[in-house]
Amino acid sequence: MVENTTRKSRGGRPAQYNLEQIHTVLVALLADGLLPEEIDAKLVKSKLCSYFDVSPGINEQSLHAHVLQVLADISGEQERSILAALPKSVDPAVDEMLAELKRHLLLLVGQENAVCQHEATREVEVLRLDKRNANWRISELETKVTDLVARNSELQAKFDALQADLATAGQTQMKLETELSRRTQSVTMIDQFLNELREPGFRDAILKTIREITSAPDAEVS
Repeated sequence: MVENTTRKSRGGRPAQYNLEQIHTVLVALLADGLLPEEIDAKLVKSKLCSYFDVSPGINEQSLHAHVLQVLADISGEQERSILAALPKSVDPAVDEMLAELKRHLLLLVGQENAVCQHEATREVEVLRLDKRNANWRISELETKVTDLVARNSELQAKFDALQADLATAGQTQMKLETELSRRTQSVTMIDQFLNELREPGFRDAILKTIREITSAPDAEVS
């Protein structure tokens, strides 16, 4: 609170002001219909100078803080006065109304919470179902992979066996070709011999040789 003083300035005016004077000025301004936000330190300063002959050299910045303080005090006084003027039955009625309003608000919040809980539960179940489906799909794919690996191993074993059979068949083919070549060569030699037998000169030479062989022992005996 600003210090009350009766000290006069050299011109005969009070050099300072007090909160009571500010209060008087503000009550008058509010009574004239001004709103609190329309009242500023400059206006209050002019009224202090006019009502209480305060020196116009007072600091408006300091005055502004005091104006805000007194306006708050006046507002509190007005509220207390309004509340004090209410009938005694109003207070419990308001409490009852607030309790009913509170109940309705709690019901509304509870209903919204129930909806949210239901939706959350439904979403969780959907996610769980998706997870189960994903796990089943993964298991199915793993089984297929295992089957493919086993089938691949089986096919590889069959392929290796076929390769071995092919190698064996190749070796057999080579042997057969060698034998065929040999027999073909023998047949060629027989054919050649038969052809030579068919020649008269060769046949006569053979017969001569045979006769010589058969006649040789008789010559030795004689």
